[in-house]
Amino acid sequence: MKKTLFASSLLGAFLMLVAAPYGCYYDNEEDRFPDSNCDTLNMRYSVEITQILQNNCYKCHKPGGATYSGIPFETYNQVKAIADNGKLVARTNDANAPMPQEGLMSLCNRLKIEAWVKAGAPNN
Repeated sequence: MKKTLFASSLLGAFLMLVAAPYGCYYDNEEDRFPDSNCDTLNMRYSVEITQILQNNCYKCHKPGGATYSGIPFETYNQVKAIADNGKLVARTNDANAPMPQEGLMSLCNRLKIEAWVKAGAPNN
């Protein structure tokens, strides 16, 4: 009887140790299911992209902004240059050096920027 109880206890402890790292999952729904509520079709610079830039980037990328970086996003051509060289998508997805610096913007906004860049970053 003692051997059975000991074996059962040992098996239970082993299962708890194996399952513990997988028991809690704190990712938010947007990160787990990126396609659920994020429409990335027909992204327009003049509407969706400028709104994302205004809400997340202008603080540092607009001359006169609170913490102006020296890399302006004032005009379409300035943003297009950053998009074309790959830095816009790379920096907005870089968890080690996020843009904005406070932390990565929402996954949906990052997907919208990426869709716009992949479409050739049109001035629309």
